[in-house]
Amino acid sequence: MPTDNDYEFIEDLWKAPYDQFSHRIPRPLEPSAWDCFPHSVEQMVDWAEVILDNDIQDTSRNRVLIYKTPTKVVPDTVYPVSVNIQGILKQFHLDRLGTWDGYAISINLRMCNLTFRQRPLQIAFCRPETCTRFSWCDDPHGWCARLSSEWEVMDAVPVAKINKYGTMTGLSHLLLSQGDFVEVGTEFDIILTRDVNGRSAVKIFLAFHHVIRLAAAAKLGIQSRVSIRTRS
Repeated sequence: MPTDNDYEFIEDLWKAPYDQFSHRIPRPLEPSAWDCFPHSVEQMVDWAEVILDNDIQDTSRNRVLIYKTPTKVVPDTVYPVSVNIQGILKQFHLDRLGTWDGYAISINLRMCNLTFRQRPLQIAFCRPETCTRFSWCDDPHGWCARLSSEWEVMDAVPVAKINKYGTMTGLSHLLLSQGDFVEVGTEFDIILTRDVNGRSAVKIFLAFHHVIRLAAAAKLGIQSRVSIRTRS
């Protein structure tokens, strides 16, 4: 995503060897104002707003951050703010059950996550919804069947790769490795909660909805390691 400073794209800031891969996803030559990420709170107020989504029954998670003045819109349609972030993979959990350990008491803490190497930024994708029918590969221990009457698991995070011609194809998350150069599409997950003193608090996470591998670690001259932990 570009900033609002002369339409500067973030991918233009990468240096070798990443700069030859950072532009693989096509961008508009002249982005609209609503495509540009704000630099200040004042600009953010003019750029986006929070609305209630009445279709979400959980009142702690029914706030959505949307663009305030999008162009070329479909009537009666809202457009959640989406931010694309490029980085180098460090650690990640993208399988259907994320970091869940199989115990009912910890299912609310289950998440898929992804951490970039160049800075301590962690994008957490929380999934408090749960269990549909799983294949043996998704749930080899049959953990999800224990809670199938109470929970439903959302769809898996889409993962893809893109080549130098701009052709995009699906990719198993098992083929991602530490050191891969990726672009992650994110939206803002707003959660209302209470602190230890019972006071209302707002937490905001970046919830990612897709991962695109721009270049494998091997092409970048980086020794890769698969960072997904398997369950014993």
